[in-house]
Amino acid sequence: MDDLELITKDELAALIRKPRSWVDKKVTAREIPFTRLGVRDIRFSRADIAAIHAMGRQPVIAA
Repeated sequence: MDDLELITKDELAALIRKPRSWVDKKVTAREIPFTRLGVRDIRFSRADIAAIHAMGRQPVIAA
């Protein structure tokens, strides 16, 4: 059941240390993955969080 745990926009913002407004903008632009529950409720699964993390990963550049 842990795989089904979903977090809110506020919880995601705290987790990734970004303002809630950043999360709102990214969701509105559909630039980050999310799960919609009904018309207004947006939640984030562990897979969504992992994908958001991977989106920011930068490759190592050899000197």
